[in-house]
Parts: sequence; C-alpha cells; structure tokens
Amino acid sequence: MLFERDAHCQNPETVSDEELRKIAAWGWRKRLENSIFEERNSSFLINRNAIDRLKGKPGSSDAKALYLDLIDQHGHCPGKSFALVYASMRAAGSTDLSRERFLAARRMLETDGLLQKAANHSPGMSHAQFQLMRPVPDGVQRFPS
Repeated sequence: MLFERDAHCQNPETVSDEELRKIAAWGWRKRLENSIFEERNSSFLINRNAIDRLKGKPGSSDAKALYLDLIDQHGHCPGKSFALVYASMRAAGSTDLSRERFLAARRMLETDGLLQKAANHSPGMSHAQFQLMRPVPDGVQRFPS
C-alpha cells in the first residue's frame, strides 16, 4: 500500500503511513473474520459444531445439504426470519430432495437446534417463518424466545 500510495497518488503526503497501517489492519481483520463480500465470489462460515450435531444420523446428508443452502442464503443476517417453502426452493433449483426428504431434513435441523420456527403459517396470508440458530454446547439450554 505504501508503494501504491507513493507511486500512484497525486498527493501522497496527504495519506500518512499510520493511516495506511490502520487501513491495512482493518482489511486484514475483515479477511480473518471472513467479512469480505464479492457477490457470489465469496466464502461463508459453517460452524463445525452444527455439522457434528448431524453426523451419523439417518438422513443427515439431506439435513446438511439444506443447512448449507440456508446458511448460503440467510446466514449473513443473524436473527433474520425467512420463509422455508419446499415448492419455491424446488422451482428455484435450490433442492432436488423429495418433499418428504426435505421435511425430514427441516425437522432434523429443528430437533438439533439449528433451525427454529419464528412464526407460524397464517392461512391465506404468509408461510411459516424460520430463523437459523447457532448450535449450543450439549447440556446448555437456550433462553426461551
């Protein structure tokens, strides 16, 4: 950054070395926090404890695939509620699971504390709303919502 400033800035003396160090530290911190977003050319974190909760259970591959899709679409907004509609996800190409396998995967995520229903379905109004949940250690209970 120092080289770029000195070689390409019209008035390099207006940007101090200290200011550049702060910018570099900020950029590096964002990189370590996985907070750099470049549209679809970006990465996102998956909590290994979440995957561990699903391992070895019948149907866990379906639950992991659904969890991956949900983290991809909604994981960047903690606490955000979203509809989880099988027909819409199937039409969008987000899942190739049968309806039964999709519902079983959703139930597994709910049972293992990775997905929580935030609002019930309102007939003729809206679909049920869900929220992604961070896994909690065994023996620890969540506060009731």
